[in-house]
Amino acid sequence: MRYITNRLLVAILIIAGSTGSLMAQSKKKVPSGLYMVVKKSAYAFKDSASNKIVYINPAPVISVSQIEKVTTVIEAQQLPALSLVLDATGTRKLSKVTTRMTGKRMAVIINNHLLAAPLIREPIKGGQLMITGTTTAAEAENFKRLLQKEMDAAKVIKH
Repeated sequence: MRYITNRLLVAILIIAGSTGSLMAQSKKKVPSGLYMVVKKSAYAFKDSASNKIVYINPAPVISVSQIEKVTTVIEAQQLPALSLVLDATGTRKLSKVTTRMTGKRMAVIINNHLLAAPLIREPIKGGQLMITGTTTAAEAENFKRLLQKEMDAAKVIKH
């Protein structure tokens, strides 16, 4: 079962029951970020957990420029995860979108790979996300490095 929830002011993206990688690449490149899942679009990723195609809206809900910090962590079930802290703009946008889109799916894309496409169970208001779905600590570290590289590039462009 996949879901996004907001418990103890920390939103957690959980991918449960997955033994394999959830990553699948799209032919059309999109920047890393959080995207709403839609019924059809030119931006398609294969979810290897469900073996289904996931289509995303190409406009990100949260872009890398709205992520202040990314770290690798071991979550409560002893699985490797990425921890993201959003800036004030990202926190407001995510709260607004997850309030409006409860019951819909949101895709986590890093380096043009689908990491997860969980269901939004409730509004996410805390501005902190924990993303599970990587199968190893090394894989989580690699995604952290890739995301940090995009975050650094976005900061250079911003200033």
